[in-house]
Amino acid sequence: MTAALVAALKRQSPTAFEQLIAEYGTMLYRVALRLMEQPEEAEEVLQETLPRVYEKIHTFDERSA
Repeated sequence: MTAALVAALKRQSPTAFEQLIAEYGTMLYRVALRLMEQPEEAEEVLQETLPRVYEKIHTFDERSA
């Protein structure tokens, strides 16, 4: 995740959430689908995970990769 996106998410920018979905939604869905093996379950993972990232981004230690 880019530093600019992290900063925008921390500011709770509405467009940042859209950018998060655009940049990482497909990749996260594919990973979830491989793990869950059911499209419905992978979609549920996606719907739970991305909003959680948006809500909890303030706890992200920017020293982390």
